[in-house]
Amino acid sequence: MNRIKLIILLFVFLSPHLSQGQLDEEESSSFDPFSDYSEYMQTSDEEADINFFRDGRMLTIGLYGGARGFTQTLSQLYAPGLNYGLGITYFFDLRFAGHLSLLFGDYAFEFNTPNGSTAGNVSLTFFSYDMKYYFNTDLLIRPISDINPYWLIGFNQTFRTLSLASSPDSAQDSTLGLDLALGIEIPMMRKQAFWGLQVAYRFFEFKDENQPLIDPVTQLATRVKPAGDSLDLLFCIGLNF
Repeated sequence: MNRIKLIILLFVFLSPHLSQGQLDEEESSSFDPFSDYSEYMQTSDEEADINFFRDGRMLTIGLYGGARGFTQTLSQLYAPGLNYGLGITYFFDLRFAGHLSLLFGDYAFEFNTPNGSTAGNVSLTFFSYDMKYYFNTDLLIRPISDINPYWLIGFNQTFRTLSLASSPDSAQDSTLGLDLALGIEIPMMRKQAFWGLQVAYRFFEFKDENQPLIDPVTQLATRVKPAGDSLDLLFCIGLNF
């Protein structure tokens, strides 16, 4: 009889602990919509974001400077010269970025004919919106991956001001163009800054392209037709944010 009472007492004492343990086990195995929430449908998406916030950049601001030359007939009319400006890059992820840039340059203009010559100055301003793609450096050898190679493509709005030495007036016009470029960016200061090099070809076509120039003395049309594009070699120093 005493043994039965002892068993009943043990059962009464242990039953709350057993119930609580089962309840804890059930709660741990159940889904909690608040603590278990995740906005990622796939693990690869989460890893991409982690890598971006750890190794990527949100924004870069750079100062540009370099040389500009011209092709076709423009190389005979416009002298090579310097160009300079600034650019801002916003990164969508580790590979793709949007790039805004504003570049300026002044170049000597000279048109020679058997009857004489006309001299002046040409001012060019390029406002560009481009897309940049950085190559996947995991697939490249170490020396190349360290320089962050990229290619660039986009559109530009080109503004031109032509001033002649023989006239106080100036002519202004603008046109749409296309940018194509290849470049590299080498990090420095523990990736807080970088310096870069870019080669860019800029297509543009003003309204007088392929139209014969007029001889300033005889006022007759010549065989010289202004046609061509620009080729830039730019150096850059920038900050990463």
